[in-house]
Amino acid sequence: MKRTLAWVIVIVVLAGIVALLAQKKERPPSPSPAQPGPLGDIGGPVGSVPARHGVEGGTIRWETNLDTALAKARQEEKRVLIDFYAEWCGACRMLKKQTFPDPEVISLVNERFIPVKIDTDRNRELAGKFGIQWLPTIVILDGKGEESGRFTGFKSPSQFRQEVKRILEPGS
Repeated sequence: MKRTLAWVIVIVVLAGIVALLAQKKERPPSPSPAQPGPLGDIGGPVGSVPARHGVEGGTIRWETNLDTALAKARQEEKRVLIDFYAEWCGACRMLKKQTFPDPEVISLVNERFIPVKIDTDRNRELAGKFGIQWLPTIVILDGKGEESGRFTGFKSPSQFRQEVKRILEPGS
């Protein structure tokens, strides 16, 4: 009985892996940027994540290109907040559905940062340059592109705000 159960588990796991690989093959390759920016091609398009430029109240105004976000951050004297995520990541989906719609999180992110979403499956090179090992990972950069701090995993709206405050105001 135990042996049969073990084989069933193995077969289910293998079927899941095959299904994931089949989905990955069906994805179109992500487009490459027309011109590399100051960080080379690492700030290229993220894929299907729509940018929400100029939308006031209600949503975070995500950028999809790191080079563009860094240029805006320098111009507006803000920092950059990068959300490294993947479509298959359950904690990433929870962050998207529970934390990012929170009015206080929206206000904090839109007022203090130029936010960028980076799909690690479509932009592996950038994820590698930042040493992303866990998802979701939030990385905060200054206007020069220097990392100020990071945190990983799902965070409730209040936890998210606390983590950001910890990075922005060390020692408080």
